[in-house]
Amino acid sequence: MFVNSEFGKVAFIEEYRSDKVVILGHGYLSDKRSRTNRALLERLTSSNLSVIAYDMWGHGESEGDVRFLTTSKAVASARAVYKYASKKYKKIALVGSSFTGPVSLITAYYERLDALALKCPVFDPKALWEERFSKERLEQWEREGFIKLFNTPWHYGVYNEARFLDMRSVAEAISCPVFVVHGDKDVTVPLSHARQIASLTGGELKVISGADHFFKEPQHFSQMLSSLHKWLVEVLE
Repeated sequence: MFVNSEFGKVAFIEEYRSDKVVILGHGYLSDKRSRTNRALLERLTSSNLSVIAYDMWGHGESEGDVRFLTTSKAVASARAVYKYASKKYKKIALVGSSFTGPVSLITAYYERLDALALKCPVFDPKALWEERFSKERLEQWEREGFIKLFNTPWHYGVYNEARFLDMRSVAEAISCPVFVVHGDKDVTVPLSHARQIASLTGGELKVISGADHFFKEPQHFSQMLSSLHKWLVEVLE
């Protein structure tokens, strides 16, 4: 299935169970059928919650070239799916992961969500880029246009746009319940990002001891899934 956003078609899958829905995002270079999304879909639908999982701009079956991904293009994908869901569901929760952390926060700023859950989220994209790359490397990125991350070229536009995002104001304005789960051994997105989100939104933070960014160990993956599932079921009750 597809909906239209201002930046092109957005692909999604939908499993209907009730008038309460959880919209599942995904991380950079993943898609709507990610390991986490497949597992959450199974658990949430078994709890009589509907699920929509979408491909953000430039990923999966959605339109766009991933090399030119920016936060605003990904936000447009999330908001297009939200608008579709808002016409048929009474309660809507949104789940973001990693890159779709700020995407989901911005979506929650603009749209009326009943709940927001975030897994190993980026909070401030500008800060993350500046933690990852030196000033000289960022200047080189601007000159050359692209930088390689996870073996994939990424255009400077993603950082240039991030420089003007006021994520603190976004987070402070969010009024729906917020839940954040993060591993304390995450070297891709530091735990400090999750702590900032929880502090600024008044949300709940679940820290999984020993877990990395991808929750590779089965026990960490299970703990992450269980915490998200339990919270979403309770908050949408």
